[in-house]
Amino acid sequence: MKKEMDLYDKHITLYYDSLDHVMPVIVFNADDENIFEIYSNIKSICKIDFIFAAISNINWNNDMSPWFMEKLFKGGDDYLGEADNYIMKLTKIILKINEAINNMAEEYILAGYSLAGLFSVYALYKTNIFTKAVSCSGSFWYPNFLEYIQNNKMIAKPKRIYLSLGNLESNTKNSLIREVYNKTIAIKNHFIALGIDTLYEENEGNHFKDVSLRIAKGIKAILE
Repeated sequence: MKKEMDLYDKHITLYYDSLDHVMPVIVFNADDENIFEIYSNIKSICKIDFIFAAISNINWNNDMSPWFMEKLFKGGDDYLGEADNYIMKLTKIILKINEAINNMAEEYILAGYSLAGLFSVYALYKTNIFTKAVSCSGSFWYPNFLEYIQNNKMIAKPKRIYLSLGNLESNTKNSLIREVYNKTIAIKNHFIALGIDTLYEENEGNHFKDVSLRIAKGIKAILE
């Protein structure tokens, strides 16, 4: 089944088979990804029932960024660091999602790709709504993010965190992005040291290869 809503200037698309029992709700912050393709890929490989709640119409550089950063590339936009504001909005959206699914949420899991993957981890330091997080090819190159992780505490310890990265993502001329592998591994090791069930997976290719499949694999791993 499919249900759509517009809330707080965001568009929410819900996919599920039925609402006759409680099940995990995957909250996915979407950019240009094909939402139905991602949902279909998860369904094809995952045996666990779930509700997929995709949020779109996101101001990517603003909503997903934790603090200000100047634009990465010529012709691009600055990152305005409005993630905290979006998290407050997201908590209100989730209340409405819960109503729409007849209170059938067993737990809420936050998932995202690229900058939304970074946001999935950052949100754990700002809210206890999410019991698990999926960060696929997370933008952990973001300036001072590793230091933030190392020097701050999560609101509540998550049950599980999934991290992934393409094995060619560090092969870039950009000096910031070139550090993504080292910083991802450092974050992974930090979470393990905290006693968090942390899954890490490397995928073939660069940042843009098999995006929807990587997301589906991450969600399957966090559910099973």
